[in-house]
Amino acid sequence: NLLYEAQNNLKIFKNGELIYGCKDNEDSLSDLNELACHLKPFFFPSNGLVSGPHCTRTILKELIHVITTILLSNTDTCKAGDLKTVPSSQGRSYCEASAFSKELGRNAKNKIETSGLPRGCLLYKTLQAQMLDTLDIEGVYPLYNRVEQYLEEFPKERNVLQIDGPYNESFYEKLLDRSSEDDGTIAYALTKVQQYRVAMTAKDCSIMIVLSPCQQDECSEQRPVVLTSKSR
Repeated sequence: NLLYEAQNNLKIFKNGELIYGCKDNEDSLSDLNELACHLKPFFFPSNGLVSGPHCTRTILKELIHVITTILLSNTDTCKAGDLKTVPSSQGRSYCEASAFSKELGRNAKNKIETSGLPRGCLLYKTLQAQMLDTLDIEGVYPLYNRVEQYLEEFPKERNVLQIDGPYNESFYEKLLDRSSEDDGTIAYALTKVQQYRVAMTAKDCSIMIVLSPCQQDECSEQRPVVLTSKSR
C-alpha cells in the first residue's frame, strides 16, 4: 500500500512544508487524518461535499488515483493541465499495469516490452532507463579504464563524445545499442559505461509530482460528486 508501506520513502509537501512522511507506525492513523485535512481543498473544495468517518479514506483514495493516473499516462501525449479529475470509482479497482503477478513474473523477467506498463508512461520510461545496463561493475570497470586512458591521450574528445553532456535525445539514442560483443573500440566501451551511469542514476531517482487546484469555474463540471456518509 502506497501510504501505509511507503517503500520508496513517500513524502508529501504543501507549499514547501512537509505534511506527510515516513514516521513511526503508532502515528500513522493521525498522520493520515492530518494529511486528509491538508488535501481536502484540492479534491473537494466545496465544504460539506465529503465528511464523516469515510472522509479520510475517500480523500486518500482520490490522491492515490491521481498519482497512479499520472504515473501511467503517456508523457508524450499528455501535457501539464491535460489531466482532469476523474472519480476513482470510474478508474481501475486494481493496477492492471502491475508487473508483480505470478504470470508476468515467470514470463516477463527483465523484459520491458512485457512488463505490463503502458508504453510511453513515466514508469515505463523510467524502467527503460533502469534496464539500460547489461554489465555489472566488474564488467564495466575495464571498459571505464579504456575510456579513461583514451581521454588522457585525447582530452579534447570529451566534448565530441558527450562525456559531460548535453544529455539530450541524440545522447540517449546512442545508449539503445544493446550489442554485447566487445570489438575493442572506444565507442563500445563508452556506450557501456554511459549505459551503466544512466541506469544506476535511474535506479536511484526520485519522482516529483506537483498538484495544483484548478479554479472553481474550470473544474466544476469535471469534479466528481462524492456522496456524504449520511446519504450512503
